[in-house]
Amino acid sequence: MSLLDEKLSEVLQKVQLLLQENQLQKQELQRLRLQNEELRAQQDRLQEELQAKSAQNAAQQQLQSQVSKYIEDIDSAIEWLKALD
Repeated sequence: MSLLDEKLSEVLQKVQLLLQENQLQKQELQRLRLQNEELRAQQDRLQEELQAKSAQNAAQQQLQSQVSKYIEDIDSAIEWLKALD
């Protein structure tokens, strides 16, 4: 084998290794893209859950405020009734 053939063979091997490495990197990139899509979907679901819980929390706070107002009104009515005695 001539020196030129040896050099060409070396270059070809290097090119094949680079192609293999490139293929592995493409596969890894595809895997990461899929993982990213899954994480985005999970983030969307969690955001929806958070919004639902926030709405529920706001409703509970409003209800608690109404209950507190009713208790105050009842206490005032009791005091008013006591004052009639």
